[in-house]
Amino acid sequence: TSFMFDQNWRDIAKDTTSTGVPIEDEAPADGYNPGTYIDCGLFGKGTIKEISMRGRTKQLTIEFDNGQERTMSLNASRMKIINDPES
Repeated sequence: TSFMFDQNWRDIAKDTTSTGVPIEDEAPADGYNPGTYIDCGLFGKGTIKEISMRGRTKQLTIEFDNGQERTMSLNASRMKIINDPES
């Protein structure tokens, strides 16, 4: 009698181009490795400490600059790799 999505449906959804061709979902995850410094938008900047899988979703454990640690689903559209941590 009801239909619902769980909270992680966006993480496993397949994106397609305007012609209907699937966009590879593996490519945006390249470069997100332990030791990589990233910007997580509103959460701040930090270093990836660990990566685990939850189904097909990559879970990043991130140590933020403020000392807090948080586990978050990889979202390559919102999380940006910072090549020069000094900038």
